[in-house]
Amino acid sequence: MMKAYFLFLVIFLISWTGFAQEGYRVEGHIPGLADGELYLVLPTTEGVRTLGTTNLKGGAFTFEGKVEDGCVALLKTADGQVTIPVMLENTLIQVKAVEGKLSITGGEAQQLYNNYLQLIQSIAAGQASFQTEFQLAMRMKNQEMMKTIQKQCDKLAEEGRQQELAWIKEHGNHFVASYIVASVIDQLDYEDLKARYDLLGFPAKATFYGQLVMLSLSQQKTVATGEIAPDFTVKRWEGDTISLHGIKGKVKLLHFWSSDNTVCRENNVELLKLYNKYHSKGFEIFSVSLDENESAWKKAIGEDGMAWKHGADLKGATGSEVVRLYFVKNIPSTFLLDEENRIVGKNLTPDALKKEIAVMLKKK
Repeated sequence: MMKAYFLFLVIFLISWTGFAQEGYRVEGHIPGLADGELYLVLPTTEGVRTLGTTNLKGGAFTFEGKVEDGCVALLKTADGQVTIPVMLENTLIQVKAVEGKLSITGGEAQQLYNNYLQLIQSIAAGQASFQTEFQLAMRMKNQEMMKTIQKQCDKLAEEGRQQELAWIKEHGNHFVASYIVASVIDQLDYEDLKARYDLLGFPAKATFYGQLVMLSLSQQKTVATGEIAPDFTVKRWEGDTISLHGIKGKVKLLHFWSSDNTVCRENNVELLKLYNKYHSKGFEIFSVSLDENESAWKKAIGEDGMAWKHGADLKGATGSEVVRLYFVKNIPSTFLLDEENRIVGKNLTPDALKKEIAVMLKKK
């Protein structure tokens, strides 16, 4: 009788444990969040689906439910000011704020995402030291030091890029990888985004975030290397208008910049050297400003001796149709074009740009 009771107890415990782990439980405590409703939502191709709603009180909250497959869910406050991604699986997931930093623990997917974040943070920490040194060199107006630091920073950035690509390749079938690639859509140009997308396996590409990346790539392909650069017309600093395709040149550099950006202003020094060296051989520069203040734009052109062609719609980075047309992520940003306005290079380093221009002009 005792053996039968013991066997029943074991079976009961196994069944109860299995039942308890069938679903997910998201519990958290984030001090500082205002009391109110908190949502757990799931973005899908059919729209955003609400998985749960709870009352946030004193920064504490709990969600319970069940998902058929692992996915990326979002914790969102009612005002939309706070959005926290959670790698949702049928397990216990804990969200905490520890010394001002968010900590999320959970299942295998969350651990995978956390490992990726650690990699990115490590890469960013290494680059931060170079940025501090570069700013110091700028204040000292030490051009040679700036060049040296920039080369070191570019090398470190490439090493970091290769580490990131290796990570995505290793975990390319996982839905976490598709979310990671989608999270940098607004930061990468077509080539870099495609390089990451191509490393995803079919299961990851089939997810909502995989499809999101594919859609972005189809839109950005218009300004990919090898494509004819889209034409546009903007106001010239002299007062009339100018179009990209109307500019004649054996080699053209489309240059996006802003007068209030210190890196752009320093980069103008290098562009002036290129212009002076190659303009007589058929090289032309077309600088498109992201300024809103016309006076500041014109003043910077004069101060930096930018003797080439200029244009602007004076709508700023967020309002400019040209910025949207070219999917400009950061400035300075450059597109190297041939005589037929075909894009042959994008955001090349100063040394690579100089070499490519020389090679292209020699072919003419």
